[in-house]
Amino acid sequence: MKFQLKGNFFNGEFHQPAVTGPHAVENFIKRNCPSDLSLKLWECPVELRHVDKVIESANEAYQTWRKVSVEDRIKLLKKYQEEVSKRKEEIALAIAWEMGKPLWEARTEAASVAAKVTVTIEDSLPRIHNKTINNIMPKTDGHIFYKPIGPCLVIGPFNFPCHLANGQILSALIAGNTVIFKPSEKTCYSGQLMAECFQAAGFPAGVFNLIQGDGEVARRLTKEKSIKGIFFTGSKEVGKKILEVTHSDLSKLVALELGGKNTTIIHKDTNLDLAYALPFIKM
Repeated sequence: MKFQLKGNFFNGEFHQPAVTGPHAVENFIKRNCPSDLSLKLWECPVELRHVDKVIESANEAYQTWRKVSVEDRIKLLKKYQEEVSKRKEEIALAIAWEMGKPLWEARTEAASVAAKVTVTIEDSLPRIHNKTINNIMPKTDGHIFYKPIGPCLVIGPFNFPCHLANGQILSALIAGNTVIFKPSEKTCYSGQLMAECFQAAGFPAGVFNLIQGDGEVARRLTKEKSIKGIFFTGSKEVGKKILEVTHSDLSKLVALELGGKNTTIIHKDTNLDLAYALPFIKM
């Protein structure tokens, strides 16, 4: 099993970094299957020179995407849902090979990517409808208007490489923001499949962008002034580094989902001689 990476996706097209010649990249990320370390899945070139191009792509597209009607954004999200549904088995296989989770669980995640479109439209979108509060003060009505904030960076995790990032991407897009998606360096191919679905759905060039890479790519993106939203799921250590880079920029929205605090109670049923693990979320 070997996956073919297409490079970074911006301006509506995939751009493969040069691996030979005077402009060849020097840094590569290699990925072997976690369940069979002798099985090489892919080798990903890291092209730092694409960072500025990806940012430019997202910024240019934002000028028009923010003016697109919600109805037209919904139509495109539904087309994306169709594309994901067509390729859910391919997405599941990619998740299983790259991340190492059982195929049945990977299939559950792949199905949730398509289902999230419906959740975003029906449950998330109503939260940002403009509101009027009558008589908030004597002879005065209050109004709440929601506006897109600008290009957003989504840094995905490796454990749910499609599902978790997908929810953040869809919410940003339906609200009128453009997106730069940097998948985990362990799940580059899964991220690429999502980019292919956005491309096939017909999203305008630059509305969705993908860049593969390591921590240096993420660092350069997080410090970019024109990126107005940063969404990260991962470790506490990386989250703290993001805060170090962004804490002085009050124009940025930074949302970090870091290490969980779940506890587990192990109970053994002596009658059935089976062990049950009951997770509880500490509130």
